Amino acid sequence: MIDAKGITSNEELQNIIKNSRPERLTLHGKRPITDDHVGNMIQLIHWGQTSLAADHLLLPGINGNLSATVTGVIQQLNIIFTGVRISKSDGEP
Repeated sequence: MIDAKGITSNEELQNIIKNSRPERLTLHGKRPITDDHVGNMIQLIHWGQTSLAADHLLLPGINGNLSATVTGVIQQLNIIFTGVRISKSDGEP
């Protein structure tokens, strides 16, 4: 949801998205969630690694669980998006 004090135009929102950069993946300080496909994908999305999260769906371990995994990711993203408010400071580097 975008409130009246937040982004005023679609153009501003597009600029925020274009200027955002993913977090660097390193072995130090970040522990991937390895035993939960949905948790791992949400974690990667939070880190800005959206392509890597999408590639996770191609792993052989997803076979037989694709529908449940995609459903879980959609549910988690709905929860996250419901509680988010965008403000002008979010787009600043």
